[in-house]
Amino acid sequence: NTHPTMNTHTHTPNHNWEDIKENTAPLIQGRNVTALNQHAASNSSTNQAILEQKRSHYEQTLQEEKFKKDPLIPWLKYLKFLQESFPQDTQQSFLLMERCTRAFLSNSFYKNDTRYLR
Repeated sequence: NTHPTMNTHTHTPNHNWEDIKENTAPLIQGRNVTALNQHAASNSSTNQAILEQKRSHYEQTLQEEKFKKDPLIPWLKYLKFLQESFPQDTQQSFLLMERCTRAFLSNSFYKNDTRYLR
């Protein structure tokens, strides 16, 4: 007995995230479903290596950008990358936020910046 509007647990490319959503941390601003689908569909070792290369690039960018006009931008981009690429790994996002907080703790420029406070 199938109803035309009922989902019959078949996985189309647009619903891969259904398999991982139970362990995915919610975000206040919501999540990018396309990024979630890409993450769910690509758990291959090749994809993991690419993600690790990107993570390494973001780490390098944090060091290179610290003297530019707005050094918070690379931190925010890195955090967004972690949240979209590793939706189930909230510890990495938390550790990055902690590092960012420590890096700008004594910087009065960011004291009331809403990007920093989030």
